[in-house]
Amino acid sequence: MNNHADGTETPDRQPTYSTATETPEPPSINLTTAKIKKPTLILTPTQAPEPEPEPEEETPTARIYDIPLTEELQEYTFTLCEEYGVDYEMVLALMNRESEYKAGVISKTGDYGIMQINKVNHEWLREKLGITDFLDPEQSILSGVYMLSDLTRKYEDPHRILMAYNMGERGARDYVSRGNTSSSYSRYIIQRRAELLEETDGD
Repeated sequence: MNNHADGTETPDRQPTYSTATETPEPPSINLTTAKIKKPTLILTPTQAPEPEPEPEEETPTARIYDIPLTEELQEYTFTLCEEYGVDYEMVLALMNRESEYKAGVISKTGDYGIMQINKVNHEWLREKLGITDFLDPEQSILSGVYMLSDLTRKYEDPHRILMAYNMGERGARDYVSRGNTSSSYSRYIIQRRAELLEETDGD
């Protein structure tokens, strides 16, 4: 085919190709807005060891003696003495001195029951403790232990406590003012108490 009018043949022009390989431009990264995720650290709380249970306190048990008082009444007396802070053996020794552990005893001076509660004390003990029968052994013991607990708060000397129980506080005060520090009554009970404790030590 002729491309020119002058008749001169011109060789066919070959298409030219670029030998350079075109490399796509990498995407631009905006460093100011790009966020880098930090690994999340999950902390597992350390389980604290469970505290060891505290040892249970042993409940004191009554010391049972070979005396003419039932085991149930000895346990009852012991429980009351623990509650009111009164010496248990001293109370048992006082029962021995007052009534020889006999519940139905009424003295000529108006003292009732195992603990020989004088009638001058009956009214206020009824109001305070709800006592209804001073010959009932448990109510008599409760009355006596309560009175001893009140005297124990006032006096440190066991002889003074016992003399006040026996004579009344005014009578004991007059007796002490004459130079006496004990009585045959208080000495008997203190001695009998010591004998009871010796029985315990011997077991």
